[in-house]
Amino acid sequence: MKRKELSEAISGISIRHVQEAEDYTAKTAYKRSNRSNRSNTSNTSRYRNIFAAALAACIFGCAALACIPSTARSLKGYFQNVIQWNGAVTGQTYQEGADEIAIRVTDAVRDNKKLVLSVQMQVSDTQEPPFGPRFISEIALGTYRITDASGIEICVASGRQEHTAGLLEEQTAQIELVLEADAFAPGDYVLEVASVYGLQKAEQPLEIKGNWKCMFTM
Repeated sequence: MKRKELSEAISGISIRHVQEAEDYTAKTAYKRSNRSNRSNTSNTSRYRNIFAAALAACIFGCAALACIPSTARSLKGYFQNVIQWNGAVTGQTYQEGADEIAIRVTDAVRDNKKLVLSVQMQVSDTQEPPFGPRFISEIALGTYRITDASGIEICVASGRQEHTAGLLEEQTAQIELVLEADAFAPGDYVLEVASVYGLQKAEQPLEIKGNWKCMFTM
């Protein structure tokens, strides 16, 4: 088996690691061979050396893969302290990880001079903070903006949109975002959400930051 084929067979281990393993195994085999019988080299020992090279490559590969948990953890969200200018910690925010919250526009209805967007938010099915009924009972829209298909900004808002809070049931909340209809001609639009807020009775609202883009059509 060639080095490239061996690398691809063992989860894409770097060819450099395979080379290092082969070099290491070759040196070991040479010393062992000299001690036992310098002149005797058989097909069996060659196959044994190839297997040893693959095994050593796995060992080198495992060492290289030691950094993967750190990368995987970066895909999970994390808390950050909110710090004032004087260094005082006044609260926390949460940076959403990959696929921890899904947001989509389920409907867009023009009602007289108002445009009502129905927005569905679905959070991870987990009991770990900040998700789960112990930590969030409602969820509200935070900072957002809406652009048309060409990227021109139609409207923007920052901070917690208190009138959009929706009850979180079975990890899903449905909210309504009411906008001025005159700003929207027929066409395609994008709702870009930069944050949402997790709400729980007697607790400080938790800002959950992320980057969500939701298409909708008028």
